[in-house]
Amino acid sequence: MRIAFDRRVWPGGILFCLLSLAVGWGFAAWWAAGFFAFVMVAHFAFFRDPERTVTQTDGVLSPADGEIIGIENVPEDRLFREDAVKISIRLTLFDVHITRSALKGVVTYQEYVSGKFENALGSGSLAENESNWIGIEDGAKRVLICQRAGLWARRIYSDIRVGQPIGSGDRIGIICYGSRVLCFVPKKNFETRIRIGQKVTAGVDVLGVWVG
Repeated sequence: MRIAFDRRVWPGGILFCLLSLAVGWGFAAWWAAGFFAFVMVAHFAFFRDPERTVTQTDGVLSPADGEIIGIENVPEDRLFREDAVKISIRLTLFDVHITRSALKGVVTYQEYVSGKFENALGSGSLAENESNWIGIEDGAKRVLICQRAGLWARRIYSDIRVGQPIGSGDRIGIICYGSRVLCFVPKKNFETRIRIGQKVTAGVDVLGVWVG
């Protein structure tokens, strides 16, 4: 039976396990051993990677688990160079942090941007924090996904490459101790199907559809 954890769980998981054993056995400090054991369980829970039944749709799927905290029209100059709908999804420590493809197509763009690790809710964090940008296209349908680091998110992993075909809902990476995922879609002929405050599940909930 498949153990549903992302492979990045192991270095930290082994470390916490060894710490709990060493503290408990070496110093008989069972309260400290219990603390590290709790942290280890939380660590494994964070890296859980459950199988998903992906929603079959011609629209845009949520690339992340979390809460919709922003829906706004913005100029998108990195890839589209036109007005786009920006959908912001906030991840808590309790959410699954696997990032998934919002669209079936081909990976046409990827750019990692080093930066700071400030609170993702801060006004300057969007422009200054570490991020990874992934563009996916299927003919005229295009999305741009941004994995964004935050105060606790210190590693962004991408498991895809430019030129790679990808299915809707396929895994594309993980933000360790995650922060925020942004999804940009060209505004023209795109209609959102979500609302502020809504909880969404990656690969399951539809963010919007193309109309007209």
